[in-house]
Amino acid sequence: YYAHRLPYPEPLFSGVAEMLGMGADTAILDICCGAGELANGFVDLVGRVAAMDFSEKMLALAPRHERIDYFLHDINGTPPLPERLSD
Repeated sequence: YYAHRLPYPEPLFSGVAEMLGMGADTAILDICCGAGELANGFVDLVGRVAAMDFSEKMLALAPRHERIDYFLHDINGTPPLPERLSD
């Protein structure tokens, strides 16, 4: 699937960031991040990204970035968010 999927267009990220007033003081949460496409698209437009997925294999495919924290977690589980994200 990922080998044939087109990437998100760059204007999507900058447009959403502008519309929502995102900036260096913004932290976002990417739930069910898969291989981190959205997390990596937004990371240079915000201060911090927390990205989580229930699949170790998907997280292993995600490119690493110093301002992205990846979490192995199932949002349908208990608790719904990892302890570090509870605030």
